Amino acid sequence: MTGVGGVTALTSALYCPLVGVDQAIGGIVTGQKENIAPCYAAFIGVGAALVIAGIPMIAVGTVKRRAYLEWRKDHPIIERVAVVPIRGGLALGWRAEF
Repeated sequence: MTGVGGVTALTSALYCPLVGVDQAIGGIVTGQKENIAPCYAAFIGVGAALVIAGIPMIAVGTVKRRAYLEWRKDHPIIERVAVVPIRGGLALGWRAEF
């Protein structure tokens, strides 16, 4: 979400001057390109909302990943187990070294 929000906010500078405010926001195409401030506001608003929503997800995901890696280090047996999707279900595999 954070990346998409950043791209959305940055592409407003390219998109809004080209198409004009009416077409960019979804209205009737009139060809007017005079007042494009609402177009910028819409793109930057949506982009900022996506960035703001994505930052906590990154933080929570980082904490959960760190906890998972610590758990996996304490349970080395789990690294030997593999679950593989196959046609009609799942296959369970066990890796062993001799």
